[in-house]
Amino acid sequence: MTVLEKIRQEKGLSRAELAKKAQVSLRTLEDLASGRSSGKTIINAARLFAALGITPQEYVAAVEAAQNEEK
Repeated sequence: MTVLEKIRQEKGLSRAELAKKAQVSLRTLEDLASGRSSGKTIINAARLFAALGITPQEYVAAVEAAQNEEK
């Protein structure tokens, strides 16, 4: 499970709900969650963070924590 998926689930949002709230397509959300990206990755990531109520720094911290757990 990706960090984005984990945070989404913790916030109690479905993929469709998050995509709608972030104003991105479901495909874009799935691409970002899987590590694939688009030309507007920064804009889409900012929309997702806002929709999840987290800062980019909180996301980075969550990614780092997940990487440390894998070691």
